[in-house]
Amino acid sequence: MSASTAQPVDLDLLNEVKSILRRDLKLGPDARIADDMPLIGGDMDLDSLDILLVISSIEKHFKIKIPNEVVGRWVFQDVTTLTRFVQENRNANADGAKPHAASAGAPSAASTHSSVTSRVPALVCANAAHPAGSGW
Repeated sequence: MSASTAQPVDLDLLNEVKSILRRDLKLGPDARIADDMPLIGGDMDLDSLDILLVISSIEKHFKIKIPNEVVGRWVFQDVTTLTRFVQENRNANADGAKPHAASAGAPSAASTHSSVTSRVPALVCANAAHPAGSGW
């Protein structure tokens, strides 16, 4: 799908995604979140644990699956790309299709370099080696 044929983002869905981000990231109910606010490398700069929390909430709330191979910079590029992914996959799930990242600019799974699962084990191991309250 090219950018010119991309389905417009559902504004109600966009607001739901923003509400989930505000709640999960403890931003407060009145925090302003721009549609094009980067989730990785911007003001929010989500770390891998933040991404896991958001993925879990999005999956539960919208009853979709976000496969590891699409959890990369494209889906979490900004609030709109995350919403577009949810929108496309929520619609696809109604038809029984598998989750995908078919929108313009979405890299293939092979070119996605930052998957959550590749970063989380190191954090879990580091935390196990340095338990809470150990001063690290």
